[in-house]
Amino acid sequence: MRAFKAATLLGYEVPWNNLAMRFSALVILQEAHFQKKLAALACYKTQQRRSYANEESIRSLAQSRGLLVSHKYAECFELVRLVF
Repeated sequence: MRAFKAATLLGYEVPWNNLAMRFSALVILQEAHFQKKLAALACYKTQQRRSYANEESIRSLAQSRGLLVSHKYAECFELVRLVF
């Protein structure tokens, strides 16, 4: 936290590692954003065999978060610190 004391900090959701769902920030994703996310995640070859790393799981999570903000896709974050 000290290294980023002058910055906004958002913690990203890792559903397979959550003990509790404590997100307080949602970002709306367009289809292009979602496709870039899939492409970026595909670069992690060691994760491809994991059940949570498949496109269906990633898409369904983005869709369920999108429902919270009345959009097709969204991504949630835990707001650690907001600086503006």
